[in-house]
Amino acid sequence: NGVETVQNITINRQDTLDFQGSEAYKTLRTNLDFSASASKSKCILVTSALPDESKSTVSINIALSMADSGKSVALVECDLRKPTLRRYLRLNSSKLGLSSVLSGAAVLEECIQVIPEKPIAVIAAGVIPPNPSELLNQERMCAVIHELKERYDYVILDAPPISVVTDAAVVGRMADGALLVVRSRYAPTRLIRTALGQLQAMDIRVLGAVVTRFDTKKSA
Repeated sequence: NGVETVQNITINRQDTLDFQGSEAYKTLRTNLDFSASASKSKCILVTSALPDESKSTVSINIALSMADSGKSVALVECDLRKPTLRRYLRLNSSKLGLSSVLSGAAVLEECIQVIPEKPIAVIAAGVIPPNPSELLNQERMCAVIHELKERYDYVILDAPPISVVTDAAVVGRMADGALLVVRSRYAPTRLIRTALGQLQAMDIRVLGAVVTRFDTKKSA
């Protein structure tokens, strides 16, 4: 649908970006920029059908790619069940995070960590709560997203797999659009269609799909 839809982008299977992977993320960033300018999509949800589809890796690299282009970015870990950003990004050991803000234990400013030499603000998950869905489904989460959208050019929401828990759908309603991460030769087609249907059923605008771990050498 022209500039309103992000192209499906294939990301190289290697976790460390080579030239091909780096260029793929630049293409994804360009398409997101076009989409954002056309529809004011500043807050983007990143989810998948199943775990282990490299969803968090995509979230991180989208944020890094946007930062490289001079944009200010907030990366928010909305997976309050199995968080990974602290380990991936080697953040400090502070237990403060999104769950702290949503529970009223801390203010947003206390939970922001900045990646050195990059205009990226990271809000990790924080302490894993007993009620993630209920914690995310409240006005305080809307207020957090609104404040981040006012302060940053882009807000990337790293959410859990939508076919596993309801958290992604809950947060997705607060986002401007969603990217569906699909791991090559992994998730069954029916589950991918189910995930897409769940996003659409919640009136979450699907910007496109990102295929990960795709082996170009073995593919016809």
